[in-house]
Amino acid sequence: MSNAASGWVVSSVAGGLALGIAWLFPATAIGAVLGWLAVAALVYNVYTTRPLLSNYLSGCIAIAIAFYWLPATIQDFGGFALIPAYTVHALFITGTAIQFIIFAWIANKLSLVSRIHSIAPAMAWIASEWLWIRIFPWEHAHSQIAFTFLIQITDIGGTALVTFLLFWLITAALTDSRKKTFSISSGLAVTACLIALVYGQYKVQWYKKLDAPVQKIALLQANISIEEKHNIQLFEENSDRYQELTLEIAAETSDSILAIWPESVIQQWIPNTIGFARRSDLLNWLPDNIALLAGVLTYDPTSNPTDPDRFNSALAVYQNGTGPLPYHKRILMPFGEYMPFSETFPWIQDLNPLAAGFTPGSEQTVFSFPMQHNSIEKIVRVAPLICYEDVLPSLSREAVQMKAHLLVNLTNDAWFGKSHASRQHHQIAAFRAVENSRFLLRGTNTGLTSIVDPLGQTTAQLPVYSEGNIIADVLLLENNTLFTRYVGNLPRYLILFITLSILLFRRTGKRENV
Repeated sequence: MSNAASGWVVSSVAGGLALGIAWLFPATAIGAVLGWLAVAALVYNVYTTRPLLSNYLSGCIAIAIAFYWLPATIQDFGGFALIPAYTVHALFITGTAIQFIIFAWIANKLSLVSRIHSIAPAMAWIASEWLWIRIFPWEHAHSQIAFTFLIQITDIGGTALVTFLLFWLITAALTDSRKKTFSISSGLAVTACLIALVYGQYKVQWYKKLDAPVQKIALLQANISIEEKHNIQLFEENSDRYQELTLEIAAETSDSILAIWPESVIQQWIPNTIGFARRSDLLNWLPDNIALLAGVLTYDPTSNPTDPDRFNSALAVYQNGTGPLPYHKRILMPFGEYMPFSETFPWIQDLNPLAAGFTPGSEQTVFSFPMQHNSIEKIVRVAPLICYEDVLPSLSREAVQMKAHLLVNLTNDAWFGKSHASRQHHQIAAFRAVENSRFLLRGTNTGLTSIVDPLGQTTAQLPVYSEGNIIADVLLLENNTLFTRYVGNLPRYLILFITLSILLFRRTGKRENV
């Protein structure tokens, strides 16, 4: 094998290993450094003799490593047998990695435009993320969560800004090292990185000086296995375990506490018209100093009586025993909570009868908890996010625009077993706190139960697969970041528009010159 041929193979394998292993060290400095190395390899691949194949190989290796846990989850969550599960896993790897081909192709085309050569890979990567389907919306920026100063710019331009900076700086450095020079582009990239770090330092200092109302919260983790959770004979016993943990907390203090139970703790189906229920109807044991946000399963009694609409929901119970209508999960997980296309082709449901057939919710909800302690009243506005809804920036942004003080994720990640998946989930979700300058509270069944502050730092967490609770005071913030108020996904749309416009212009220009 020639040096040129072996070069692209080595860079392909190196890039795939760096990116894949980075996801095995979620929210750590090791993962962050590997993220930078992965970018270097992917950019290098673009300029090898086989850029498309090189990056596709990197993508397949990275995805196979990062999502090694998927076959077991497909079996447990989707009800698939071993061979179909691994078949789906293989299709997932080879299909998702097509994004790396799109990235390499666009980067090659854009690099021919000399004025944007150094930012071509950055534009190409961000464009490729939007031009291809990603079931799990992981991004390069997510690997940098441990670098607190660097990631603070996400409250300006979202994760796209961090990703862009990584690719720009690495591309400029590689280009200059090859030419043995220091270009204007490198100077601009270094300057942009320094500005980001200075802003991050300012943001950290700003946070340390914050003076805002506080609320005592309790996150409960009962560590109920999938087998226990699915055993209909244990439904009541499972919820009783959360009841016991809640009573223990209430007995320790007279403070007004917002207790948080994870996804689908109450598995007895209850009507979704249960708003303003009396405690005696559902939770008559709740002490006076406890308000509760709990994951429940609900149904619509006004729908088809033989096959009613069913929802994965969050129920708020205020200190006075009343509460609003439940929030229904809007983004359902395919193959577990519903079978794609089964409404059009009913026979698809028969392929996986264990899929729950949930109905998605239609709108975001912000619960206004009237908390009272020592005759002092305050309103705590809480936005529930169920399961993977906390990995989608738009939902959290919408909730904060509705004046939510706290983002609260209710999750059951027991489907992932004792793998890295629950920590990977946590790593992605932590960016919602930074983007919107809010505390993110993650109440999970088996982990990772945690508190993420507005800087993206995990300030408290429980060991996975353990029983326990976190009791803490969190700030009730009301400021809106630029990302929340104005920006959102605008940088991504803008980069995608510019990228496609350049590609179209170059193609049109070539035709006119023929």
